[in-house]
Amino acid sequence: MPKNPLRKTVALVALVALVVIAAACGDDEGTDPGQGAGTDASATAAGPVSGDVVIFAYEDTLFPFIQDPFQEANPDLNIEGVPFGDASDTVTKLRGGFQADVVETCAGEMDQLIRGGFLQPIDTSRIPVWDDIYPFMKDGQGVEVDGEYWMAPTQGGIDGIVYNADEIPEGVITGYRTLFEGDWEGQIALENDSTDSMPMVAAALGFPNVFELDSSQIEQVRDYLINTDRVRTVFDEDAQLINLMQQGEVLAVQAGPELVRVLNKEGGNFKFVTPEEGSVSWVCGLSISENAENLDAAYAFINHMLDPETQASVAVELEYWGSNPAILDAADQETIDNLRLDEAEEVVTNAVPELIPENIDEWEDAWRQYLAS
Repeated sequence: MPKNPLRKTVALVALVALVVIAAACGDDEGTDPGQGAGTDASATAAGPVSGDVVIFAYEDTLFPFIQDPFQEANPDLNIEGVPFGDASDTVTKLRGGFQADVVETCAGEMDQLIRGGFLQPIDTSRIPVWDDIYPFMKDGQGVEVDGEYWMAPTQGGIDGIVYNADEIPEGVITGYRTLFEGDWEGQIALENDSTDSMPMVAAALGFPNVFELDSSQIEQVRDYLINTDRVRTVFDEDAQLINLMQQGEVLAVQAGPELVRVLNKEGGNFKFVTPEEGSVSWVCGLSISENAENLDAAYAFINHMLDPETQASVAVELEYWGSNPAILDAADQETIDNLRLDEAEEVVTNAVPELIPENIDEWEDAWRQYLAS
C-alpha cells in the first residue's frame, strides 16, 4: 500500500498464494532483444520469442498460473517480473530510468504516464484479437488519445460493498447511503486513498458525478467524513483490512467480490452487494514502455494475457472480467454465472468508470484534513 485506486483489492490473493516468478536461463541465441521494432508484425504469432523481457506489473499478473504457461511457450526467454504497488510507484520508477518492456496500467491513470513520455503507442496490428476486445474496455479514460491506443485492455471489474452477513441482515445495506446511515457505529473501514473513499461519500450525499466534484462538493464530503461516527479506521494494507473484518471489528467496506472469496475461504460469512447508486468500474491492461528493448516479447506477453485460456484462468483465480469475449468459450459455466461474464457490457453500462479527477490536489488536501481531524 497505498494501492492503486483503480485496481481494487489487487493484492488479496497474495495472502493465500506465494508469488514465484519464473526466470529461466536460456541461451543468448535467437532474437536480439533490440530487434523488436524492426520485426514483422506477425512475429508474435510465428513462434516462441527469446532474449530478456522485463514485466513491470501488479503482483497478481506475476502469479505462477499466469507466468508459467508463458515461460513454457517461450523456453528461451528470460522473464524478469518486477511488482509495484500503485501508479505513483510506476511513475517514480520510470522517471528514474527503470528499464521495462511491459508496464501494467489502468484506465484513469494513463494521463500522467503518457504526458510523462513513459509509454509508446500500442501497435494494434501486432495483437490479432484487437478488434474483438470489448469496446467498453477500449473506451476507458486514456486508453485512446489522439487516435492512438496506449494500453491493451486485459481485465476489468466492479466494486461494491462487502459486508459481514452474520452481523448485518441481507437487504439492510442497499448502497452507500444506507452504508453510512446504518446501525453500526464505528464499524466501517475506508481505504486510505481519497479517490477510493471520497466518491463513496459523494454517492451517499446524492452527487451525480462522484469523480467530478467541484470545490463546494469536496468540502461537503470532507465535512461529512469529519462528522460521521460510522468510520472505525482507514487501512493501508489488505492484510490489515482482512484481519479487522475477520475479527468482527469492521463490518463493511467498499471492495470487489474477490474480497468475499478470500474472507469466506477463511470460514467467514461475507456477502457482496451492488450499490443502488451504481457500482464503480475499472479497467486495467498492458502498455509498452517507451524504453522497451524486446518488443517481440512484449507483444507476445500481451497476446498471452489476451488469450481466452489465460483470461479464463484469471477469472477463476482472481475473479476479474476478461476483455476478450472469447473468454465465454474458455470459461466453465459456473465461472460465467458467478462473475456474470456474459453480462459484462450490460453491468458496466450502469457503472461509474473510476478515474483520476482533474482537481486531484483539492481531493488530496481535503483527505489530509479529514485524516488530521
